[in-house]
Amino acid sequence: MSLKKAIKKINLPSRASIGYIGAGIVGKTVGILTTPIFTSLIDKEGYGLLTLYMSILGASTIIISSVTSSGAIYRGFKQFGKKINEYTSSALAVSFAFSLLICILLFTFIDFLGLKRSLMLPLCLQIFCDTAIGVILSRSRFGYRYLQVILCTLISSVLPPLISIFYLTRYGGGYEIKIYTLLIVSLIIAITLLAREILYGFKISFKMCRDLIKKALPFLPKSISSALLSGADKLFISSILGYAALAKYSVAHSVGIALQFIVSASSSALGPWMTRRLDAKDEGRIREVLGLIFSILCATGLGIAAIAPEAIDFLAPKDYTEASYAVTPIALSVPIAFLCYALSISLVNFGKGRFSAVASIIGSFSCVAFNMILIPYFGFIGAGCALLLSEGITLLLSLYFAKNVNAECVIPKKWYNTYILSLLVGVGIMLFQRILALRIIMLIIPAIIGLRGMLEVGEIIKEH
Repeated sequence: MSLKKAIKKINLPSRASIGYIGAGIVGKTVGILTTPIFTSLIDKEGYGLLTLYMSILGASTIIISSVTSSGAIYRGFKQFGKKINEYTSSALAVSFAFSLLICILLFTFIDFLGLKRSLMLPLCLQIFCDTAIGVILSRSRFGYRYLQVILCTLISSVLPPLISIFYLTRYGGGYEIKIYTLLIVSLIIAITLLAREILYGFKISFKMCRDLIKKALPFLPKSISSALLSGADKLFISSILGYAALAKYSVAHSVGIALQFIVSASSSALGPWMTRRLDAKDEGRIREVLGLIFSILCATGLGIAAIAPEAIDFLAPKDYTEASYAVTPIALSVPIAFLCYALSISLVNFGKGRFSAVASIIGSFSCVAFNMILIPYFGFIGAGCALLLSEGITLLLSLYFAKNVNAECVIPKKWYNTYILSLLVGVGIMLFQRILALRIIMLIIPAIIGLRGMLEVGEIIKEH
């Protein structure tokens, strides 16, 4: 009973965020613990090809997610609240049509991307599965029915690696085993969710389809830019340095981007919450919450950067450690990406979503340019810095546009000072990459900032 009372004291958005983050932590933990096994069972070339496949899949899913973005589909759920199931069916129809277009484009440019043609079928099936799951779970997130979201997240993140390891250790095989295991689990989840939709009545409204397309179009450029941000570095490394180098960079990237799941998980509840707070003209509360999350992301990112060499040593063979210098800039790009997400929601609510799209487009093209320039000369660290610089350009442009329409009201005032301090500590961590003791000492100030933020967040989540 005491546990139930404690849970009831936490407001619903915070409860959902905690659940999403908890599921993300479990998934990340399984991913971290199984990575050493995969890097030992799969050769570098195969692991590099697996990374390339997952990068293309991730980029495709990000582009399609413009339909299920909080600013698009959540507004539709709110507008057609009494017909939310019909709106979900219409969203599925739009998303499947968009997925088909993406698959056609992938088939056209597969040789340019460097992916084997034999992987096109599982890739396209995986895209359709992820699309269906994404749309249906968006409705669950909007209604804060977080248990379904948590369950699907846990199944999709825990089962595939465990089944893959069982098969590889017992029967052998290559990187394809992990690809097909992921697909099978996703198919089961997608079919189960779609069967429930059909059971409850699958009805498509062309009016709702048009409405969703209209709402989603402003987010399409941002989704494309996000896809470029997430995959450009890997595509350039594979083409310039080879698949073995991509395997090494993928492990470093996984360590550096580890906090991204917190951004994604908190955003699942933060998007609807921000939309409602903006409608209530409660920008002060938004600044307070975003400021705390931002400071925690900065502090935790520096903590990850400080132990990067040791983390990579644990996750992969010794020669993978040469990519550890890329972790710091990658980790410090996550807090910036979080602020960009918050500004995009604010701009959309102010009716200026196109400005967010412009900032994202410019940022994505700068990412491609920075990768082309930096990777040939600086290798792994060049790829990490390209991501950080492009995220910084996106944020500065978003702030400029938001200021012109008074949409910057959601951004915490102290973010600049916090981030400058984080950058200075990050440079120190990179300079002392070979001396663990000095790296740990440099984390004293970020630890204080992070601990203070955690204590204040604890008070906020109890409020209703």
